[in-house]
Amino acid sequence: PPAPWPLFQIAESAGLDIELSELFRDVGIEEAVKQAPGATLFVNTHPSELKDMRRLMMGLTKALNTFRPHKLVLEIHEDGVSDLKKMHALQSDLKALGVGLAYDDFGAGQSRLQEMVEVPPDYVKFDMSLIRDIDTASSAKREMVQSLVTFAKNPGITTLAEGVETQSELDVCQEMGFELIQGY
Repeated sequence: PPAPWPLFQIAESAGLDIELSELFRDVGIEEAVKQAPGATLFVNTHPSELKDMRRLMMGLTKALNTFRPHKLVLEIHEDGVSDLKKMHALQSDLKALGVGLAYDDFGAGQSRLQEMVEVPPDYVKFDMSLIRDIDTASSAKREMVQSLVTFAKNPGITTLAEGVETQSELDVCQEMGFELIQGY
């Protein structure tokens, strides 16, 4: 399927980015529930949604009531929240709902090392730019990724490798200790 970013650009220009994100999430959850009964569902959020935490929490509560016993994990993009007080509040609100927290696209832009130390998420999703061709990457890159995996796992964060496409990439990711794998 085509990437949703062109639609988000249009929605943002019309002030409808939150509504579009909510629609995508609701439809995605409905489809996932049909395909994977009882699974843990990772759902994205648009950075704009994090400006109205009350609305976001109400939407998540509605989603949870619709498809229990599934578990939800909310993915926060690095452009979402970087203020540690807000991250603590978000984490607390999510925990109260029984929703997990994931830092998405780790390693794609700014580092979330400070957030990982101060507000450790349940999951860290390593960006595909770090994972793609990891089997043929330089030893320096492999050592860096391995160090980040170890750093994340020490406080009990579950690590997920995004964009794994080949058996060789999978083998290296498993050797590095990634607990979850996501294909593109």
